[in-house]
Amino acid sequence: MQLTGQIVSIDWGTSNFRAYVVDTASTSIVSTYESDKGVRSFVGERDPHLAQEEYLKQVISDLKVSTDAQVILSGMASSSIGIRELPYAQLPMSGDGSGLAVVQLPDWNSHEIYMISGVSDGMGFMRGEETQAIGALDHVGEVESLMLILPGTHSKHVLYSDGAYRSMGNFMTGELHALLSEHSILTTAVEKSSWKREYSEAFRQGVQRIHQSVHGLSGELLTLRAHELSGKMNRAEGAYYLSGLLIGAELSYLVDSDDVIYVSTGGVLYDLYREAIATLGLSGRTTFIREDSLAQIFVSGQIKIISAL
Repeated sequence: MQLTGQIVSIDWGTSNFRAYVVDTASTSIVSTYESDKGVRSFVGERDPHLAQEEYLKQVISDLKVSTDAQVILSGMASSSIGIRELPYAQLPMSGDGSGLAVVQLPDWNSHEIYMISGVSDGMGFMRGEETQAIGALDHVGEVESLMLILPGTHSKHVLYSDGAYRSMGNFMTGELHALLSEHSILTTAVEKSSWKREYSEAFRQGVQRIHQSVHGLSGELLTLRAHELSGKMNRAEGAYYLSGLLIGAELSYLVDSDDVIYVSTGGVLYDLYREAIATLGLSGRTTFIREDSLAQIFVSGQIKIISAL
C-alpha cells in the first residue's frame, strides 16, 4: 500500500502513549506527542474502547496534521484492553514486514486508520515489539542472522535468520524486579534509587552470582537478604544487586551461543544491559542501538509493514 504525505505513527503501550508526525517522503519525524494515557488508564471508564477512540481523535485533532494523513497504530491498542482486540500473527515473521495482521478501522474526518496486531509463536508473544523488530533491520543493515533484545517490563529476545524472525523468548525481568522489591521478604533490602556508577559493583556481583550459580534464580534471591543482614550492601546497592541477578538470569544463556546480538533500549536499561553484557564477556559480538534512533526505528517498522500490504 502506498503511503503519501504525512502519517501519524502511534505507539500505544500499556502505560504510555506516543505519537509521531512523519513526512513519508523523507521518513523524518516532524513532531512528537507523548502522554501517560496508556491503554490501562482507560480500564475504569464506563466504555473503555469508546474512551480510547475519543482520546485518539482528540490527539489527531490537536496534532493539526494534513486532512488526508493516515494513522497507524501499534502496541497494546490491539489487545483485549485496547481499542479492538486482534488475533496474533504467527512466527516466522518476514523481515520485509509482510504477513502481519493489519486491519483498517473506520475512517475519521478523512483519516484512514490502520492497526497492526502482535506476533506469537504459541508460547511467547509481543505487541508493539514486532514493529520495532522490523524497523531495526533497516538500522543494522545486511545481516544473515542476529538476536534482537528488547528490554522492558517483559523483555523480548527475537532470533532472526534467513530473512525472517523465527523464534522468541519472553522474560519477566522488569516485572519480577517490581514484585520482589515491593511484595516479598526482600522489600527491606532494596530502595529505589537513580542509577549511579557507584552501584555498578553491586550490579556486577549480581550478574556474576547468577551466571555462576548451580541453584538457579530462586536459589540465589536470598543472597540479597544475606547482604542486607551482614551490612555488606546498603538498600540502594541491594536494588541494583537484584537487577544484576535478574538481568544476568535473562542473558546468561547467550554465553553458550554464537549469536550476533543487538540490544535496542534507552534510559537506565541501556546502562544496565551494557554493564551486564560486558560482565558476561559478550561485548565483542553485541551492538547497542542508540537511544536517539529508537523512535525512528519504530516509525520505519510501521512504514514497512503498511507498505507491504
